[in-house]
Amino acid sequence: MPTYDERLSVPWTWWPVVGGIVVLGALEVGSGFSYVVLLPVLIFMIGFFVVPLALSARMRVQVRDGVLIAGKDTVPVNQLTAITALDREQARLQLGPKADPAAKSFIRGWIGPAVMVRLANPEPVPYWIVSTRRPEELAAAIRESRTQLRARAADRAGANAPLPATDTRARPSQRATDPSSTASSCAVSGGASGSAHAD
Repeated sequence: MPTYDERLSVPWTWWPVVGGIVVLGALEVGSGFSYVVLLPVLIFMIGFFVVPLALSARMRVQVRDGVLIAGKDTVPVNQLTAITALDREQARLQLGPKADPAAKSFIRGWIGPAVMVRLANPEPVPYWIVSTRRPEELAAAIRESRTQLRARAADRAGANAPLPATDTRARPSQRATDPSSTASSCAVSGGASGSAHAD
């Protein structure tokens, strides 16, 4: 299950406008002709206006299993450093005056906000900019996924760490190491021997 999933669909208000353009354009070009001419013109207008818009609106942005997915491109979240939510104006600046030609952009013109993620290895791509209607939510999902991934990696490292070495050498007995015990034993033995001789 993805922790974040967004389809960058076209606003529904665009479709009546596009449909009107297609119909009016077909009627304008094909006016005075039979349906034999009008039909190919209509098909051309649909292919020119509707199909590209529908295909571009299929793009999805997801955070799934520790991976950021934008369209057909993916990047592991543990390879991301700075994660910045951009409003419309900030996104415009990053895509315009402050743009890096080497950066990778996943932009849809009908969506203003975006998220910028910088890669740990800036070669050959220093950062991604991804359109999203919910930049704060996407940025939070990326950070949370990265934190969980690092926690799991730390747990695995701890589980695989070798146990500390224990000293298995036998300790010398207290009788051999305690001089006072040895002396007391000798004194008791000597006293017992003297008593026996006295008897």
